[in-house]
Amino acid sequence: MILLAAFGWSIALILLHPATALAWGPVTHVALGIQTLATVSTPDGLLQAALANLPEVFLYGSLAPDIVQGRRLQSRLRRHSHNWATGVGLLNSARDEPERAFALGYMAHLAADVVAHNFFLPARFVGHFDRGMGSHIYEEACFDSLFDAEYRDLLLKLLAIDFHPLDKILKRAIDSPLVGFRAHRMIFEGGLRRIREWDRVIKVISGDAGIASAEAEIFSHASRGAIGEALVAHGAAPCCLFDPMGAEAIRNALASRRNLIRLTRIGPQAAQSATALASSMLKDLMAHLRQTPFGSI
Repeated sequence: MILLAAFGWSIALILLHPATALAWGPVTHVALGIQTLATVSTPDGLLQAALANLPEVFLYGSLAPDIVQGRRLQSRLRRHSHNWATGVGLLNSARDEPERAFALGYMAHLAADVVAHNFFLPARFVGHFDRGMGSHIYEEACFDSLFDAEYRDLLLKLLAIDFHPLDKILKRAIDSPLVGFRAHRMIFEGGLRRIREWDRVIKVISGDAGIASAEAEIFSHASRGAIGEALVAHGAAPCCLFDPMGAEAIRNALASRRNLIRLTRIGPQAAQSATALASSMLKDLMAHLRQTPFGSI
């Protein structure tokens, strides 16, 4: 009870001083979750009560899809964690308020990842093709590193709460590649406990390749829109037409990035053409985002 009370005060303090939600590492999922708790209302009274009464469970649910490691291996599994069928199934089978709050958080994570994996990462891979770094984890960690320390503190407080009953539900709902769910859970928690160390490293190596605030807000706005859709319309939300893992979008963006890099090696004129081509591809991608219901401004 003491931990839950302290957690409640942490949420209240952040709601009084909301920062712009950035992107989709664990700290960002918590930040997007905080903004959701402050702004989203659903027509379903039971679901709205779950959001209001159990914010810590909702926020844990917003982290839960990332508990199981190895996204490439997961994609080969029928019941992988970044799957709309999994999220909707958790929501439909929820028997009580904690399970409903957890499932809503899970849906929020998938909705935010639609934007992260289908739009943000492709934009970074293509728009910054000439930069040395360009991995999935690196780009998401760059967003996480922009948040104030209070979000990391909240994340660590979240880890101190016992969510074992919900872990058991998730374990039954998804398949775990290579090792058991418990091992994945230990790896996930260990990584979160080192979040501050990781942030310091990212700030050092990112240099001028970081995320501009205007760029961050575009994708953050879309993430908030997608989450709002998913919590109200559930599996019928427009964002559910997109793969939360963004496998095809990321694969195509990385292929384009490799081709652009090859073009720059031909000579100065070809390098200029590569830059112009990347700019055109980025413009098309952003236009696509603005055409979605959740990305329109």
